[in-house]
Order: sequence, then structure tokens, then C-alpha cells
Amino acid sequence: MYAEIAVQDPGRGSGRLRQLSAGFNSRGLSFGYQRDVFDGGRRGHTYRVGLAGGSKGLAGGAAMALYRGDTKGTGWDIGGLYTAEGTTALTVGGVVANIGQPVVRGCSQRLTFNPRRDLAPARPGGGAIAARADHP
Repeated sequence: MYAEIAVQDPGRGSGRLRQLSAGFNSRGLSFGYQRDVFDGGRRGHTYRVGLAGGSKGLAGGAAMALYRGDTKGTGWDIGGLYTAEGTTALTVGGVVANIGQPVVRGCSQRLTFNPRRDLAPARPGGGAIAARADHP
């Protein structure tokens, strides 16, 4: 569980609440909420729900973000990860984000793909040396 607040000019009489966030994550189920207060009295609300699971070397998940307030939009993220065990541990996976390309408060959230691969050769004594490559 988490909670966070952001205040502009804290400790002064003119301090203003700018952002409030809260959420939880438990056994592959997550929920998050964020409330933004913008200049000019505009407000934004973001609700995010995610579900993930895994078995042996395979894991996957999906999340949905609902944007409300002075805007309306919905975006989806999906991702997966596979780890092959043996003399070397190879991990491959990726995330596809912003499926549906929502427009949030005038900004288009572009569809992106983030692949990942890790290679960790096993060493005597149980340690490992890892090489990792993430691509934005």
C-alpha cells in the first residue's frame, strides 16, 4: 500500500494541494488512483487496475488506465517475461504500453514497445555475471 501527496509552496499560507496518489499491490492484483489539480482550477483523475501472474519461468500481466476529470481516455498495457534456466539463465520479455493511444489533457499517449533481454552465465559457487539490454 502507498499514499503520497504533493503540495506547492508547503509551509506557507498559500500552500496548495497539487497531487494526491494512493494504491496497493497484492499477489498480482493492483489498483492505483491519482488526483491532479492544475492551474486554472482544472482537475484530472487517473484510475489504474492491473492483474499479473506467473508459473515456473513464465510471467505476464495487463493493466488498464482510465483518465477522467477534464479529459476522458482509456489506455492498456500488456507485458510478458520468460526465463529459461540451464547452464545460463536467459530472460526475454517486453511491454506494449498505451494500447488505444489515449489523449490525456491534450497530450497523445503514443503506443510504445519496450523489449528486454538478460543473459546471466552461471559461475562455480552459485554466483552469476549478468549482461542486460533494455531498449526504450
